[in-house]
Amino acid sequence: MVDYDKVNQAWVVDLKKDQHELKTFLEEAEAQQCMDGKQCVSLGIQIGELRKNVEQL
Repeated sequence: MVDYDKVNQAWVVDLKKDQHELKTFLEEAEAQQCMDGKQCVSLGIQIGELRKNVEQL
């Protein structure tokens, strides 16, 4: 799920797989770079972390 958090002024990406859940916040500039296909470092790290946790089960 992706949603905008007005309090933190950032996009929240909520990743879930079975009982695992990771949330990451992307500032607007970082989210725009990701949507433009230029850079998605923090989001890529979070997805990799979720995958590692799920595979360890």
